Amino acid sequence: MQTFNFFLISAAFLFAAYGTLLAPYPWAAAAIALMGTWCTFWFSRLDARTKELIKAGERALQACEEKMVPLTGIVELQIVRSVEKPGPRVPTYRTSFNNIEWSIGVVFLVGAAYAVLHARCR
Repeated sequence: MQTFNFFLISAAFLFAAYGTLLAPYPWAAAAIALMGTWCTFWFSRLDARTKELIKAGERALQACEEKMVPLTGIVELQIVRSVEKPGPRVPTYRTSFNNIEWSIGVVFLVGAAYAVLHARCR
């Protein structure tokens, strides 16, 4: 979650820099927008690695939970299994994060194209 929050903050700063530079320096704005696209790509890769690490931890936790249920008789201890699949019409964090990250990446790409077009029409 903190990585995603950092991504949103960095995207906001890049959007602000883009907006500030667009009129006076459209080529610089295009470069900022391309940097935003590049950052989006690498944040999505970092997010994919985080998912792998979380899944590894969940597998270990699930094994522990399965051993605890017979000892305690508390079926509700199978937390990993009960939350593995979201409820109907509820997206996973992964789906939500991917949609937000790639939407921001596309906006940066469109912004870069607009800045280049703006620079050529001056």
